[in-house]
Parts: sequence; structure tokens; C-alpha cells
Amino acid sequence: MADMEQRGEWPAASSWIRSAVDAVPRHLFAPDRLWSWDGHRYVAVDRGADADAWADVVYGSPYDAAVTQVTDGLPSSSLSCQSVVVDMLDSLRLEAGMRVLELGTGTGWNAALLAWRAGPGQVTSIEVDQGLADQARRRLEASHAEVTVEAA
Repeated sequence: MADMEQRGEWPAASSWIRSAVDAVPRHLFAPDRLWSWDGHRYVAVDRGADADAWADVVYGSPYDAAVTQVTDGLPSSSLSCQSVVVDMLDSLRLEAGMRVLELGTGTGWNAALLAWRAGPGQVTSIEVDQGLADQARRRLEASHAEVTVEAA
């Protein structure tokens, strides 16, 4: 986040985004196992085995996604990079009270940020992967974000 601050990349017209990112910690939406590219393949980074390496994957750079799921050696889900999430939220021009339909829940972090701005019960998120939808629902409930998550 300091990188984005130094580069002046926080949108001035949407100051709420910085407040939302501060209020909705990204690590609360990251699974205990993340994946990191070692130059040849994706290798597991487990919170329990190396909490510092895990945190570095979550927060290391606002320009890198944190791979949260690998299928057949390729990323199949991620915690989107912070800079892209900020840009998407800024482009949305979301106001309090608006209703939002999000496609692709993933970890639920973006849905939680949307709910922070739109308000309780205003966000519905749809995820094609039942397992990801269930995990996101649990994380959203634990963070007290009132988001409806559906698997479809």
C-alpha cells in the first residue's frame, strides 16, 4: 500500500476506497495455503509453516495477485492484486445504498469492500466453484460483511 501511496495511485475522487481497504484486511480473506511461482512451478506457501512468507504473498506487492488455488499446475483462483481492485472499485463509482451483483466471488475480499461502501445486504456475489463460494461465505460472515453468496 505504501507503494501505491508513493506513486499517488489512490483515487482522489473515491477516497472511500482507502478507508475500505484499511477497514477490511486482505489477510482475513486469504486461505491458509497460498501458492507462489518459483520460476518453474507453483509451490505451496502455508501460513502454519512460514507465516512471514505467507504474509509476504498476501501483502508483498499491491501489483501481484495472491494465488489461492492451483488446479493441474495452473492458477484457478486468486486474491486479486490490490491495485487492480482499487482501479475496479474506482471505475464503479459506487455510492452507499446501491445494489451490486458481483460475478466471481473468489475469496470474498472484493465483495466485502463493495459491502463496506454499499451497505449491509446490498451485495450479491455469484461463484461457479461451490467450494470457493462456501469458503468466501464463511470469511464474509466472520468479517461481519452482509453479502449474499450463491454458487451457480
